[in-house]
Amino acid sequence: MKRILTISAFFLLFVACTDSVPEHVIDEETYERMFIEFAIVNQMDRNLLEENQTRDDLRAKIYDFYGVTEEEFSLSHEYYENDLDEQLERLERINQIIREERDKISEAEEEHRRQNIEAPDSIRQRILNR
Repeated sequence: MKRILTISAFFLLFVACTDSVPEHVIDEETYERMFIEFAIVNQMDRNLLEENQTRDDLRAKIYDFYGVTEEEFSLSHEYYENDLDEQLERLERINQIIREERDKISEAEEEHRRQNIEAPDSIRQRILNR
């Protein structure tokens, strides 16, 4: 009897200590990527949307791209939010990725502006040639 209790205790301890993710939860990397894309869509200027396109259309494309339903993402979001400390770390990683992408875009825009600045002489020449 004592042996059965010991084995049961070890089994319960093993089950309690494993960090198994439920089957319906999408993997953490996919969750983070989708979260980033949703954050971008939510902040997107409406002028950047194509004609007759809505944010909901873009969200649907994100779900399709990752092969995840809205319900699966929602359930995964609830699961990942249950561990507040881990979710805060996840959000910090997400924010860092978004900041890095923003900085890359800003640098590319600045480089594009620098390369496309017309010299004052060429502007003057265009005016004179009218």
